[in-house]
Amino acid sequence: MTQRFATPMELSTWAEDQGVLDDTLVLGLDPATTSLRLGFRLPSDGASLTPRQRFSATHEELLVFTLTGDGPGAALTITGSPVLPAALTIEGYDWDAPSFAFTLALGDARAHFTAPAVVHEELGTESHPIMRSWEPGALSLHGAGPLEAGVLSAALASRGVAVDLHGNWNSSGQPFGRAFVRDVAAPTAVAPGASLDGWCVTLAGTPATQPAHVWLLGRATPTSTYVTLQRSAASPPALVAALVSVLRAWPGLSWGYSGNRLLESDADAAAWLAAAPPA
Repeated sequence: MTQRFATPMELSTWAEDQGVLDDTLVLGLDPATTSLRLGFRLPSDGASLTPRQRFSATHEELLVFTLTGDGPGAALTITGSPVLPAALTIEGYDWDAPSFAFTLALGDARAHFTAPAVVHEELGTESHPIMRSWEPGALSLHGAGPLEAGVLSAALASRGVAVDLHGNWNSSGQPFGRAFVRDVAAPTAVAPGASLDGWCVTLAGTPATQPAHVWLLGRATPTSTYVTLQRSAASPPALVAALVSVLRAWPGLSWGYSGNRLLESDADAAAWLAAAPPA
């Protein structure tokens, strides 16, 4: 099946109706034919799968199609060396323009596409290997609670890392008003018996208002706990490593992930710790 789109708005309307640009991979680029080969991730019947099983899947079904430039002056130029497949990220797109002109961001590479019109051709479904990668700034663990501040501090201290826990204002849901400003300016200390509802963790004596901290976001109850460790380039490596060690050994926290990769072994933890966190 083929379709011709004469304006970006026509393509936009089709994409919104079909949902095919919401979760799409760039599979190939062909400057000779001005063609983009794309794959839309088809929803899977994951109702019977546990989260760990979904993260362990090795392949996914894609609806594969091409968008090909049509008309005088159609061109596709590539700068850099894109690693494919890659998430479809469009820059500089003007839906109301009379012709197509946009850039695909493919990591450090870019693909520049221009054309008076675009032809869409559906190629059917294909099974593709899932490309697994870490999210260097975040690590999540799931299981059963509780996760109390005093017990966490003691566990970290037993590993030679003394910490202070502060009330969380990151993703706290507070409005940008007086309460938010007050908590940022003077974060409150977390009581030893408090269960996780989002904390800012620093090395003992370091103000929470300094960038040298780690966020622990999530929620802990007696039956269900999820905790996400968020770090940055300013987070003290010793603090991050100690938190990862303590949380991975925490009773009830049975599995973890970062990005779209499971984190279950010491080697996985070492690889995540070695990944460069965001600035």
